[in-house]
Amino acid sequence: MEGSTGIRVAGQFHRIINNYICDVAEDGLRLITGEFVELSLTDDYKPFKETGEIGRVPKYSQVKNSLFAHNTVINAGGNGIDIGFSYKINWPEIQMVLLPESNRFVNNLVVNSKKNGINIAVQDKEAPLDFLTFKPNVFEGNIIFGEKKNAADLPAGVQRIDPLLSLDGDGLFRLAKNSPALNNGVRSDVETDMDGQSRDSKKDVGADEFSESKLIRHPLTAEEVGPEWIIKMRKTDKNL
Repeated sequence: MEGSTGIRVAGQFHRIINNYICDVAEDGLRLITGEFVELSLTDDYKPFKETGEIGRVPKYSQVKNSLFAHNTVINAGGNGIDIGFSYKINWPEIQMVLLPESNRFVNNLVVNSKKNGINIAVQDKEAPLDFLTFKPNVFEGNIIFGEKKNAADLPAGVQRIDPLLSLDGDGLFRLAKNSPALNNGVRSDVETDMDGQSRDSKKDVGADEFSESKLIRHPLTAEEVGPEWIIKMRKTDKNL
């Protein structure tokens, strides 16, 4: 869908797991750069101010101390995972310069992004931004494949291999029986997958844990979402 994005993230202490994101027009998973509001780094800065004692308020808070685990991103029209989206956008009127830090990316699967599988914004270390330092993000057990823009160097904890996906009867891409993503993840505390099926001690990479057992959850149809009264009306009136 035109203009669609997978998941946009700002702030800290998030736990984003078991998401299946497919065919979005822009980024699959987008970590937005935070705005620095403690002081004006240039005379051109135009901070947003709340009335009363609150004072300056950032447009977006810095993404940090969060877990991104067992997510699958397929056919993103932008980057699969974009770390530091909008860095220095509209600088210096806006101070979007706080890059994501101290986040963990564990057992994520990114396939066929039109840009980079994982895109990481590069910090401007020239004055007046040279005083800023950021703690590293950690990558463990991630797989990317088929990105279109370039073959940029990958951080440790990211492999570039074909995960061998197959299109299932429910229209979702899942791991084939011979997929190198099977049992190739690192340890995590995520105990179930997107289908509600149990994950064993040898974690598969992505939102789907390979299993031949019955699915507990399924993708919701339009008839299954919305207020209860609308769902009931749909069941009785097929024109809704």
